[in-house]
Amino acid sequence: MKLGEKIKKLRHLRGLTQKELAEIAGISELSIVLYEKGKRKPRVDVLSKIAKALDISLEYLLSEKEENIDKNSLKFVKRVPVIAKIPAGFPENIPADNIIEYVYLPDIPQESFICIVKGDSMSPTLKDGDYIIFIPTKAVYNGDIVIVTNEWGEIMVKRYREKNGEKFLVSDNPEYPTFKPNSEYRIIGKVIGAWRKIRI
Repeated sequence: MKLGEKIKKLRHLRGLTQKELAEIAGISELSIVLYEKGKRKPRVDVLSKIAKALDISLEYLLSEKEENIDKNSLKFVKRVPVIAKIPAGFPENIPADNIIEYVYLPDIPQESFICIVKGDSMSPTLKDGDYIIFIPTKAVYNGDIVIVTNEWGEIMVKRYREKNGEKFLVSDNPEYPTFKPNSEYRIIGKVIGAWRKIRI
């Protein structure tokens, strides 16, 4: 199989457009188009970026061997919106000005969203500036970390607790008080993971 054909096949298995693959790899969309058509051959350093974006080995892309690719063995990359506020009609209706950026992450549910932690109320579990991945749901259980909004749509991250039939929102940082949510607070979703930028 030729190099361009491999890139195209893997991109399709990932469910990515040429534009999305280019964004993940940090190269131009035109380059992906030309590579897939076999009209241009990428340098090794560029090919390494494409391999990383496709979560496949550079050796595989450089190999001319015919190999079967099992779709179920691949980690799919999803373009996840980072949102500033929870708008009315969420998650079906999200105004463009509510999206701060997009992050590409593998192996997360299709319906995932990201918001950014503000403050240290969930420290040490979550820190200020952490990107937290959540799925919209009202089915939350005792001990879950949840996304909560107030009457202005502002996002808070708290731990959900139930005791004697009553519901509480708790901070992991003991310096912050526990409180009972009233009708102005809505549980929007459940946190399933976190992503932290680390400078090395």
